[in-house]
Amino acid sequence: MAGKRRRHSASFKAEVALEAAKQTKTIAELAKMFQVHPVQISQWKKQLLDGAASLFPGEIYRAPRSWTERSYRNPIYYNRVDKGGHFAAWEQPQLFAEGLRAAFRSLR
Repeated sequence: MAGKRRRHSASFKAEVALEAAKQTKTIAELAKMFQVHPVQISQWKKQLLDGAASLFPGEIYRAPRSWTERSYRNPIYYNRVDKGGHFAAWEQPQLFAEGLRAAFRSLR
């Protein structure tokens, strides 16, 4: 008998995918840590890396949306923010986290 399917919040998916993208732990370690199947983590990581983009004004090169849409295989999220630069995760962690959550919210 199969167990009940769990629904994860966008913020949870973003947190897990970002941890996977950092590559500081294996997928198996993350699966144990977050109690999620390794395949699910790999899918969330792929979705994040393949289709989420936020452009920060301090970035050296700000690609136009049309370029981003042609470059990503399956664009799921595009956002331009008012603050931050090349190191957005450190400079504007709240905006960066909100962007990740919004990207995964679009996948619900």
